[in-house]
Amino acid sequence: NLYKWVNSDWQLITTTPNNSTIRKIFFTENYRLLLTENGVRDLTTNKVYTGSDIYMSNVYTALEYNNQILLGTASGIYTIQNEKIVPTEYKIHAPVYALTSDQNNELWVGTGSGVWHFRDEGSYHYYKGNGLIGNEVNRNAFQFSKNGSLLVGTDEGISIIDTSDETSIPIPNIEITSIEVNQKEIHGFKKFQKFEKM
Repeated sequence: NLYKWVNSDWQLITTTPNNSTIRKIFFTENYRLLLTENGVRDLTTNKVYTGSDIYMSNVYTALEYNNQILLGTASGIYTIQNEKIVPTEYKIHAPVYALTSDQNNELWVGTGSGVWHFRDEGSYHYYKGNGLIGNEVNRNAFQFSKNGSLLVGTDEGISIIDTSDETSIPIPNIEITSIEVNQKEIHGFKKFQKFEKM
């Protein structure tokens, strides 16, 4: 529930859906929302918006983007339409913990499995295998620097993404399948794990 301190006492402003935990208070010029583990409460209309399952209704973050509200949930990116939480065109099947847009109005999404960058040409996925220090992005852990780089807080530290130098060619994973010495295969060799870029 949400309270305010008035005359030396706490006064109830509003309740949360099913007395759930408030994940974020989201205020913009157009929206005043409580994001919770059981849906979204609009503080202007006092309506509660939920999805068709508990994962869609478990909301971590939000972003006002291209005349709609995007919600980062336990199962991807959703929006509010007709007083319900519904899917968007951004197909991510992972928890979404951070949302932001850059100076080119391109969408950046922090998930439990890396960072997605959506732009007109398509999307690009940053993850531990191609340079991100950790796969799980912390909640609301995006910040653009003065030079336009994106700072990303992850479960293993901070990564800095140079947004002007994005490549569309993925860095390959290397897998050793056999070893030869002097043109003779080493027997009893067990396959090594895939090596990921540091």
